[in-house]
Amino acid sequence: MINSKDEYAAGRIRELSGGGALAAIDYVGSEPSSGFALSILRKGGRLVIVGMYGGQLTYPLPFFPMQARTIEGNYVGSLTDMGELMTLVREGRIAPIRVSERPAADASAVLDELKGGKVFGRAVLRHEG
Repeated sequence: MINSKDEYAAGRIRELSGGGALAAIDYVGSEPSSGFALSILRKGGRLVIVGMYGGQLTYPLPFFPMQARTIEGNYVGSLTDMGELMTLVREGRIAPIRVSERPAADASAVLDELKGGKVFGRAVLRHEG
Protein backbone atom coordinates (compact mmCIF):
# COMPACT_ATOMS: atom_id res chain seq x y z
CA MET A 1 0.00 0.00 0.00
CA ILE A 2 1.23 3.47 -0.83
CA ASN A 3 0.26 6.44 1.32
CA SER A 4 -0.28 9.51 -0.87
CA LYS A 5 1.05 11.70 1.95
CA ASP A 6 4.48 10.07 1.70
CA GLU A 7 6.81 12.49 -0.11
CA TYR A 8 7.94 9.71 -2.49
CA ALA A 9 4.47 8.28 -3.18
CA ALA A 10 3.98 9.76 -6.65
CA GLY A 11 7.44 8.64 -7.78
CA ARG A 12 6.84 5.16 -6.39
CA ILE A 13 3.55 4.87 -8.30
CA ARG A 14 5.18 6.07 -11.52
CA GLU A 15 7.95 3.51 -10.96
CA LEU A 16 5.56 0.63 -10.23
CA SER A 17 3.34 1.48 -13.19
CA GLY A 18 6.18 1.85 -15.65
CA GLY A 19 5.83 5.59 -16.22
CA GLY A 20 2.56 6.60 -14.60
CA ALA A 21 -0.99 5.45 -14.13
CA LEU A 22 -3.33 5.20 -17.10
CA ALA A 23 -6.19 6.44 -14.93
CA ALA A 24 -6.93 7.68 -11.43
CA ILE A 25 -10.25 8.01 -9.63
CA ASP A 26 -10.42 10.72 -6.99
CA TYR A 27 -13.08 9.73 -4.48
CA VAL A 28 -12.34 12.77 -2.29
CA GLY A 29 -12.37 15.65 -4.77
CA SER A 30 -10.09 18.00 -2.85
CA GLU A 31 -7.19 20.13 -4.03
CA PRO A 32 -4.56 17.77 -2.59
CA SER A 33 -6.21 14.56 -3.81
CA SER A 34 -6.84 15.81 -7.35
CA GLY A 35 -3.36 17.34 -7.56
CA PHE A 36 -1.81 14.07 -6.44
CA ALA A 37 -3.89 12.10 -8.94
CA LEU A 38 -2.72 14.33 -11.79
CA SER A 39 0.88 13.95 -10.67
CA ILE A 40 0.81 10.16 -11.09
CA LEU A 41 -0.77 10.05 -14.56
CA ARG A 42 1.20 9.11 -17.64
CA LYS A 43 0.79 10.83 -21.00
CA GLY A 44 -2.77 10.25 -22.20
CA GLY A 45 -3.94 9.49 -18.65
CA ARG A 46 -7.43 10.16 -17.36
CA LEU A 47 -8.53 11.58 -14.01
CA VAL A 48 -12.11 10.97 -12.92
CA ILE A 49 -13.22 13.12 -9.99
CA VAL A 50 -16.12 11.61 -8.05
CA GLY A 51 -15.75 13.26 -4.63
CA MET A 52 -16.99 16.76 -3.98
CA TYR A 53 -14.94 17.87 -0.99
CA GLY A 54 -14.20 21.16 -2.72
CA GLY A 55 -11.49 23.64 -3.46
CA GLN A 56 -9.82 24.64 -6.68
CA LEU A 57 -7.51 22.81 -8.99
CA THR A 58 -4.51 24.87 -10.09
CA TYR A 59 -2.47 23.23 -12.80
CA PRO A 60 -0.32 24.65 -15.61
CA LEU A 61 -2.52 24.66 -18.72
CA PRO A 62 0.26 23.80 -21.22
CA PHE A 63 0.62 20.40 -19.53
CA PHE A 64 -2.81 19.32 -20.72
CA PRO A 65 -2.09 19.41 -24.46
CA MET A 66 1.52 18.33 -23.91
CA GLN A 67 0.46 15.35 -21.81
CA ALA A 68 -2.89 14.70 -23.57
CA ARG A 69 -4.59 14.24 -20.21
CA THR A 70 -8.31 14.18 -19.59
CA ILE A 71 -10.18 15.32 -16.48
CA GLU A 72 -13.81 14.40 -16.08
CA GLY A 73 -16.37 14.30 -13.32
CA ASN A 74 -18.86 11.65 -12.34
CA TYR A 75 -21.76 12.72 -10.14
CA VAL A 76 -23.27 9.75 -8.38
CA GLY A 77 -25.73 11.43 -6.01
CA SER A 78 -26.07 13.69 -3.02
CA LEU A 79 -25.16 13.07 0.60
CA THR A 80 -28.86 12.59 1.30
CA ASP A 81 -29.05 9.98 -1.47
CA MET A 82 -26.10 8.15 0.10
CA GLY A 83 -27.74 8.19 3.54
CA GLU A 84 -30.93 6.73 2.11
CA LEU A 85 -28.96 4.09 0.24
CA MET A 86 -27.04 3.06 3.37
CA THR A 87 -30.33 2.76 5.30
CA LEU A 88 -31.63 0.36 2.65
CA VAL A 89 -28.39 -1.66 2.82
CA ARG A 90 -28.51 -1.86 6.65
CA GLU A 91 -32.13 -3.01 6.47
CA GLY A 92 -31.09 -5.80 4.10
CA ARG A 93 -33.26 -4.44 1.30
CA ILE A 94 -30.30 -4.15 -1.09
CA ALA A 95 -27.89 -7.01 -1.72
CA PRO A 96 -24.19 -6.27 -1.17
CA ILE A 97 -22.21 -5.27 -4.23
CA ARG A 98 -20.05 -8.01 -5.68
CA VAL A 99 -16.36 -7.13 -5.55
CA SER A 100 -13.84 -8.94 -7.72
CA GLU A 101 -10.10 -8.51 -7.20
CA ARG A 102 -7.73 -8.51 -10.13
CA PRO A 103 -3.98 -7.99 -10.39
CA ALA A 104 -2.95 -4.44 -11.31
CA ALA A 105 -1.42 -5.87 -14.50
CA ASP A 106 -5.00 -6.50 -15.71
CA ALA A 107 -5.89 -2.78 -15.57
CA SER A 108 -6.31 -2.35 -19.34
CA ALA A 109 -8.46 -5.49 -19.62
CA VAL A 110 -10.61 -4.37 -16.68
CA LEU A 111 -11.14 -0.94 -18.27
CA ASP A 112 -12.18 -2.63 -21.53
CA GLU A 113 -14.60 -4.85 -19.59
CA LEU A 114 -16.04 -1.79 -17.81
CA LYS A 115 -16.55 0.00 -21.13
CA GLY A 116 -18.21 -3.13 -22.54
CA GLY A 117 -20.58 -3.46 -19.58
CA LYS A 118 -19.06 -6.79 -18.54
CA VAL A 119 -18.16 -5.85 -14.94
CA PHE A 120 -20.87 -6.50 -12.38
CA GLY A 121 -20.32 -4.78 -9.05
CA ARG A 122 -16.82 -3.44 -8.46
CA ALA A 123 -13.45 -4.46 -9.85
CA VAL A 124 -10.55 -3.78 -7.49
CA LEU A 125 -7.01 -3.73 -8.81
CA ARG A 126 -4.37 -4.90 -6.36
CA HIS A 127 -0.64 -4.43 -6.55
CA GLU A 128 1.29 -7.56 -5.71
CA GLY A 129 4.77 -6.98 -4.51
